[in-house]
Amino acid sequence: MTNTAQLFLESTHVFEYAELKKLLEEEFKCDYKCSADIHTELRERRKSKQESFHEYMLQMNKIAAIGDIDTQSVIRYVVDGLQMKSDFKYTLYSCKSFRELQEQYEVRTEKYIQTVPKRRIIASTVDPPIIYERIAKPLQSVSAVTRVDICPEIVQQ
Repeated sequence: MTNTAQLFLESTHVFEYAELKKLLEEEFKCDYKCSADIHTELRERRKSKQESFHEYMLQMNKIAAIGDIDTQSVIRYVVDGLQMKSDFKYTLYSCKSFRELQEQYEVRTEKYIQTVPKRRIIASTVDPPIIYERIAKPLQSVSAVTRVDICPEIVQQ
């Protein structure tokens, strides 16, 4: 035992396991949450950009562990909380375990990264001061800028 439980153990004198168990349950009892409240909490939880998928999944499991929520429901809530295109979510819904979900998520994110076009800014015959002036003073004429391609697929005439 560590931290508070260890301090509690040191402050009591117990000689039988049944008595220790009873005292620990009384001291550290947790309030029961209604199943509907747990489902609401799972439904509203979203993955933040700062947390990894693994951390997010563990947090969702922690919430679900308060009650008796089946694995398929938790997986559905986890997938619903992801901020990605629904096309990529469809295969994640069919996962049967958390391990499979994590593996499929990694595969999907790899495919997603590969499908996103890389953006390049190509400035031809444009000096940096002119670009700065155009950003700082947008009402000036654009005649000094001959061509700026934001994406190679877009060709401006």
